[in-house]
Amino acid sequence: MRIAALEQREAEKIWIYQKRQELEQVQNRLQVILSKCAIV
Repeated sequence: MRIAALEQREAEKIWIYQKRQELEQVQNRLQVILSKCAIV
């Protein structure tokens, strides 16, 4: 049972890392869009 709990935690860490990467990509796209709007 202990091993399964550790594997669960590792899976959660990976999931959180992936979500963080996705959020960074969204933020980067928003910055690009906002900078284009600011120029216009």
